[in-house]
Amino acid sequence: MQANEYKVMVLGPRCGKTSFIRGLFGVRKKHGGFPTTMGASVTPYIIGNEMKETHRINFWEVGSTYKGLGKDYCTGMDMAIIFKDNEGRCKEYEQWIPPDTPIIYVSDNDNNTGRVVDELRKILCKKMTVVSKL
Repeated sequence: MQANEYKVMVLGPRCGKTSFIRGLFGVRKKHGGFPTTMGASVTPYIIGNEMKETHRINFWEVGSTYKGLGKDYCTGMDMAIIFKDNEGRCKEYEQWIPPDTPIIYVSDNDNNTGRVVDELRKILCKKMTVVSKL
């Protein structure tokens, strides 16, 4: 059976987006951090549910310095994770998100990937249930 797929945008200023995604796989930031993302980087992440179904979340991380297509990467997205820096900067990225699209906000000092994944599961749970019943 093929996995259901979801496109989740990971947006915000330079403040931990790559560290968050790598943290999902247990990779911790090294001294000096990770290289700057150029354009967009897509990372698949597999989750299951209680009905033994597989769901693939494709995290689309857009670089903050080198944005590439920028907001055009957001086409067809299911939800967004928006990172805020110490000054709370994220307004530019909020404008990229279509109306009624779920958003999870993460501050740059929030290293809790588990909390974000739990919120992500709750939001996508409704979509997973609808897709599973088809």
